[in-house]
Amino acid sequence: TDRLSVVPAVQSQAGVAEAIDYVVQRGASVVNISQGFMNEAEVKAVLKAMDRHPDVTFVHAAGNGARNYDTDPTKDDITGHQRPNLIHVASADLTGKPLPNTTHGPSAVHVAAQAKFFAATTSDVANPDTGNGLYVFAGQTSQAAPNVANTIAKMKLLAPSLQPEQMRQMIMDTAHPESAWADKVTSGGRVDHERALSWAAATELQRQGLSERKIIRQLGLEGSVADFVRSKL
Repeated sequence: TDRLSVVPAVQSQAGVAEAIDYVVQRGASVVNISQGFMNEAEVKAVLKAMDRHPDVTFVHAAGNGARNYDTDPTKDDITGHQRPNLIHVASADLTGKPLPNTTHGPSAVHVAAQAKFFAATTSDVANPDTGNGLYVFAGQTSQAAPNVANTIAKMKLLAPSLQPEQMRQMIMDTAHPESAWADKVTSGGRVDHERALSWAAATELQRQGLSERKIIRQLGLEGSVADFVRSKL
């Protein structure tokens, strides 16, 4: 099976790059990076690590400074850079609306995902305010990103032949459109896990030679999801 890894927080630019190499060498095909960077040198080191692994999908938390990258760009963070195997994620509340502090900008940030009450692992075991010693429930882009990484890892399991750029495009094409996100992320909406996974599974069955009718029946698709998948086959 494919592995999803969370790059641990480290204090040097070489440390993050080495962490990426470490998890990829051990089989990770999806890497979540919920971490900020201090300067352009750190960013360059991480981007080089991404370039060393073009078959790995990197999911990055866009940031929590309410920055609009379309009007206020910077190269001192990963969000200011694009790669075929890199997807930037903004944070949404439980209703799907943008959180006030999420970084955004359709030229930089690809999709939004729920962050509030989405559990993510943490090493902050001594601070009861941030979680229960194993998980953190704070609602920031650091929690939105692993939400998307989870979906991409499942897509890869369902359709191993999919490449990072294909999966990123599928995540955007299946995003649930919201007027509040129209001018904030490339996809104009937030991740739709069901549609993304259904489309991924359908592409694999199509690759195996199944007809559209058999694919829909085998996956048990109905309603709007079935209609969407039919439109893509």
